[in-house]
Amino acid sequence: MRELLISLLALAAWTAPLAAIAGDADNPAPAAAPKAQTVKASGTAAVPGGKSASKAARNNAIEKATFNALRSAVEQTVGVLIDSESRTENFQLIDDRILSKSKGYVSSFKVLETKDEGEEVSVTVEAVVEAGKVKTTLGSILHQLERQDMPRVMILIAEQMIGQTEPNMWWSNKDNAKPGTVTATDLGAAENILVDLLSKKGFRFVDRQALSGKISVSDPASLLSDSKRVQEIANLTDAQLIIVGKAVVKEHGAVDPNSTMRSCMADYSLRVIKAGNGEIVATVNANGTFLAVNPTTAGVKALEKAGKRAADELIGKMLESWRKEATGPRTIAMKIKGVNDFSTFLRLKTWMTSELEGVKAVRHRQTSNGVSVADVEYNGPADQLAAALAETPFESKALKVVDINAAGVTVEIPSK
Repeated sequence: MRELLISLLALAAWTAPLAAIAGDADNPAPAAAPKAQTVKASGTAAVPGGKSASKAARNNAIEKATFNALRSAVEQTVGVLIDSESRTENFQLIDDRILSKSKGYVSSFKVLETKDEGEEVSVTVEAVVEAGKVKTTLGSILHQLERQDMPRVMILIAEQMIGQTEPNMWWSNKDNAKPGTVTATDLGAAENILVDLLSKKGFRFVDRQALSGKISVSDPASLLSDSKRVQEIANLTDAQLIIVGKAVVKEHGAVDPNSTMRSCMADYSLRVIKAGNGEIVATVNANGTFLAVNPTTAGVKALEKAGKRAADELIGKMLESWRKEATGPRTIAMKIKGVNDFSTFLRLKTWMTSELEGVKAVRHRQTSNGVSVADVEYNGPADQLAAALAETPFESKALKVVDINAAGVTVEIPSK
């Protein structure tokens, strides 16, 4: 037991990095953190071999029961911190992610009672649970999904700097530019600012070089408003989210006739789209101004200020979107191959809503050439849905999962 206590106290430090995720210089954690709570809880564990079990087996069972008691103590704390509106069926998704690391939230405990009933042992503990650490981790999970399911991001931003007559788009063919058009070498300043800011928060990005030679867009500017085409391009990579929009920098001239300072304003207009189903996760409009003697310097600094505001707002809105997904059904795009006719899709829909736990609704989007596309409202991530589809027979045969990412699942109905 002494070894278990030492292990628990040592592992308490393990969750410190999670606390750092939720609060930093730009987004400080709340000042008034909940105090540690003293919680009484019990846990049980089976004894392999029952009454004839060895002493070592019985001691191992006692340790497991003690761990389960501590897990129960942390679970009680989680329940207090999450309001009743958030305690939906999918609360288990959040709950499990925290409880799997219960040891890290217990600063100390004492065993009040141990009962050995032969086949089973039960342990009752009084544990000091660091409620502030639990709350911080809750925020971290909802903010970044503990980085485990963090989607990869692709950026498509048209950038127009001072002196340019047309926006610069890295996916466009500059050889086809109109006569008199002034563009710049593709520096990607607006994109780089967002990548730098969001990377510090744990986001991962798809390198645009992965699309080199794969994109053919006759009207580059139209891509900014064509969500379907954006999805098609994203599907050429492993991106699950696409940030698409414009960044424009304009010079407003001197502050007054006697000043050498030049004023510049930068504007970001962005949308975040799910690659799997084209759903718009967030929209952002942000601006920034800056004064400098050199208008180019003022323009870059204004772009940085606007980028910072855009990134902060994007994170806030995506956090809210993920919070809803973590406490309720999320929309998962599903493509079904091998659909002989629409009646096959209808049977599959009925089977999913009646037989697969967590499926709340299946909404048909289209069926063409033996392929149906649907939006599935599901209490869990896409990989969990894929596992359920693969493990549960549909009309006596298991579906074949042929593709999966954070936004969607592709399955194939086996031929009879």
